[in-house]
This record gives sequence, C-alpha cells and structure tokens, in this order.
Amino acid sequence: MKTALLVVLLGGIAFTLASCGGEDCTSEMLQQKHRELQDAMTAALARNPAKAADNSQAWARALDLMAKAQSAGNSPPAEICKAYDEQIQAVTKQSS
Repeated sequence: MKTALLVVLLGGIAFTLASCGGEDCTSEMLQQKHRELQDAMTAALARNPAKAADNSQAWARALDLMAKAQSAGNSPPAEICKAYDEQIQAVTKQSS
C-alpha cells in the first residue's frame, strides 16, 4: 500500500500544478513544494519503512493536499503553499 501511495504522489507532479498561478502562491512555488514533500516522504520511507507505513494519516494528508492543489486551478490560495510547508515539516519531524 505504501508503494502505491508513493507512486500516486510521484506520478502527480506534472498534472498537479501545471496551470496554477497567483501572487502569493505561484505554480513554480507549488511545484517546488510538491517535490520537497515527495522527497521528504520518500526519505521517511527509506529511513524507517515500518514507522512511515504506520502513519497513514500523513499519506492521506499529502494526497488530500495534492487534490486541493489540483482543484485550485489558476489561482491557488496562499493556504495551499502554507499547507505544503506544514506537511513537509511534519513528515521530516516524524521521520527523524
């Protein structure tokens, strides 16, 4: 299951934020944050697969966040960028 979730996360980069824009939260910012979140989740899986698998909430939040970013269209709110930052911190902290 964790592999399938990781594949979904990794596969969604291009589609997720291809046409986003906005003053406070640009497409480029969201794409970078998405990559950072993927990297953090991949690292967490590599460091401690059992612990990462036990935290299905983090995976679910990441998928939810990706869906929100997709639905934001051309004007993503700054809250999406902030949510990515918070999720990156949570995954990084948990995997430490």
